[in-house]
Amino acid sequence: MFYFGRHFEAGDDPARRAQFDASWQRPGVRAVHRRITGVWGVAFVGEFAIRVALIYTLSPAWVLVLSPLILGAITIGTLTWTFAYVRLVRRRAEAMRRQAAGT
Repeated sequence: MFYFGRHFEAGDDPARRAQFDASWQRPGVRAVHRRITGVWGVAFVGEFAIRVALIYTLSPAWVLVLSPLILGAITIGTLTWTFAYVRLVRRRAEAMRRQAAGT
């Protein structure tokens, strides 16, 4: 997820990409990226488990109808959580910077 984050944050700007890459040296940044990666992993393993359960409980026609809807819902939910979590982490980091600066 680090590379997806870099793409969305820095795009093709070499200076912003270098700054994003350098942020990996901070333990807090690594923890955030690992948490995001873990949540995405759990979401898609869970989605797989749901599909397997559907295969054993529903007709093939229903599985074909529901599978893309479930995938879309899980993807949208995980994206929404990711953006909200990143905003929260940024707000906390900014508050810590202000507190450290004494303002």
